[in-house]
Amino acid sequence: YADSSYGTYNTTTETAGVEGSVGDFSYSVYGGNTHSVSFPNYTTNAKGFTYNQTPASYTNTNASGAFSYNVAAGQELGVKMLFGGGQNGFTSTSTSGGYGLGAATSQKTLNVLSAYSKNRILDEWTSLLRVGSSQDNTRSWYSNNVQSYFDTTQKQIQWQNDIKTPIGNTMLAYEFLNQAAYTYNSTYQNYSRNIGSVQGGLNVAYGDHLWQANIRNDANSQFGNAVTGSVGYGYFLAAPLRMTASWGTGFQAPTFNQLYTPYSSSYSTRTRTTSVTVGNANLQPTSSQNTEAGLRYDDGVHSAGIIYYYNNINDQISWVTSSVTSGGNTTSTTQPMNISRAVIQGLSLTYGGQVLGLNINGSMDYQDPQNMATSNALAYSPYVFGSLTTEKKMDTWKAGVQMQSQGQQQSNPGQSGNVTMGGYTLFNLYGHVQLYKDVSAFMRINNLFDKQYVNSVNSTNGPYRTAGSAVFVGLRFDQR
Repeated sequence: YADSSYGTYNTTTETAGVEGSVGDFSYSVYGGNTHSVSFPNYTTNAKGFTYNQTPASYTNTNASGAFSYNVAAGQELGVKMLFGGGQNGFTSTSTSGGYGLGAATSQKTLNVLSAYSKNRILDEWTSLLRVGSSQDNTRSWYSNNVQSYFDTTQKQIQWQNDIKTPIGNTMLAYEFLNQAAYTYNSTYQNYSRNIGSVQGGLNVAYGDHLWQANIRNDANSQFGNAVTGSVGYGYFLAAPLRMTASWGTGFQAPTFNQLYTPYSSSYSTRTRTTSVTVGNANLQPTSSQNTEAGLRYDDGVHSAGIIYYYNNINDQISWVTSSVTSGGNTTSTTQPMNISRAVIQGLSLTYGGQVLGLNINGSMDYQDPQNMATSNALAYSPYVFGSLTTEKKMDTWKAGVQMQSQGQQQSNPGQSGNVTMGGYTLFNLYGHVQLYKDVSAFMRINNLFDKQYVNSVNSTNGPYRTAGSAVFVGLRFDQR
């Protein structure tokens, strides 16, 4: 299979792949490339900057491979590989000239390699042993010739056992992770930690009843032990209608990016503002209690759900910008901070099915995301959001329309630089038509009505620009 497309912002994409098998050997190889000249980062004259901004050009190249071999019945060995490399141009406040907007570049590479052995030890017992490693490297160059590096590596060993028992299906697993980070911004720093995890789960189906239980222990060399678990229950009120309820606890350690993002700063004489971005080594892990209850319906043609959820979160991590003014100069610092207690509760509505020959899928969430310590809304958390896709599919063609909608949200609640971003609704069109056997043409129009909207704000330079109406067309060859 292969495809190629071209569209707005001089965007081009190319992909190619082949997959198949020879006897007991199976393989899949894939490669792709995307390039876009794109558009400037900030809206026109953001925060008084009148300098021409360089388009935020973007390039991404990726490749993957998967190979497996059936040594004997129920005995499989395999290898998986992944590579991703990208370069992103963006606009940054220049410190070399004192003010203005200058070009900057960020380069990122990702390498993943893993090997596994999947073995049916007994008819009721399947074992999966996996070892792997990944490297994620980021380099950034700014217009004032400042450079920064942020490299992370992860080594993993996982052993999972799926066992069928008279009372249900069980899962037992052990995982070991070694995580390391290497950073540079005028000085070099190295960090590492080990995480050992043991987990177990049980799924039971008996008559109209469904039960589920899970427990997990994470031993983190940096943040100590944490035990989490969950229980769930489902009951079929009628053949297609099911009632469900669940309760669980969660734990998440801060990522190395949140802890150790290198210090970077910029200064503008136009606004007399110094902007600082930096990680926070004093972050604490996030813990939560999560409750959910609802009704789900599925008769094979129509599926729908109404779910209520209540999440009580302690020490949630969020990037926060705070400003201090002294002598007419303002220092604006952006770094991740712990929110002592946050509550997100809401109602989720979903539907999928066929109506009048059309395939329809939609969802809508109404939520109340609150920072309980300040009584403010959580940053970048809209009160309502949803999507709706309507599609018509025939033998040789398919066409569809998508709607994406989001209510207003806050960029930095409770801070002087907070911006209220208005809600918006976007419409996209897509479709393809078969031209000859394995060859088809495809098309997509994003943001059909050229809606102008904002979904992210930089505290110094103002709102980030979003894409206007964009058209993409291409050809695809597919023998799968």
